[in-house]
Amino acid sequence: MAISDEGIRKICVERLARWTDRLVEIHATPMVLVAIGHDHVSGRVSLHTLENLDNQQLIELLVKALENLDNQQVFFEVVLKAAKGI
Repeated sequence: MAISDEGIRKICVERLARWTDRLVEIHATPMVLVAIGHDHVSGRVSLHTLENLDNQQLIELLVKALENLDNQQVFFEVVLKAAKGI
């Protein structure tokens, strides 16, 4: 069953509210949003930024974020290897 635009909006509002609470706790603001498509765009992954970042800046930002993940060394190595190929 397809998700209506209003259904998507409701999910976004709920998730953004939860993320806002987490960000306030760590005294941070959002920079990048990763979205996944539904229905006719199912599985399409997209990145969204509020800043005018070029691809290299975005990659550097994502690599920095990955470096801060705990116990994710194997995942980091795979992503870093893939990013170097871009």
